[in-house]
Amino acid sequence: MSYRKFVSWFKKRVFDGNWDLCEAVYCTDVIRKIDSLPFWKRKREWLKVKEKTETIVSNINTKIEE
Repeated sequence: MSYRKFVSWFKKRVFDGNWDLCEAVYCTDVIRKIDSLPFWKRKREWLKVKEKTETIVSNINTKIEE
């Protein structure tokens, strides 16, 4: 998942109530940190947190499907 897809997914899910507060705060913090970086440093930072965010996304999508 790319960073842009993650942000788009986040914006769709932010108000649906299908995630825990910790997950929401973590995702918000990731977006805030990456957006505050210069554009040439964003990809490297995204690659550092990509695995954990993909895990959160898959868990929430599974919860929504149930």
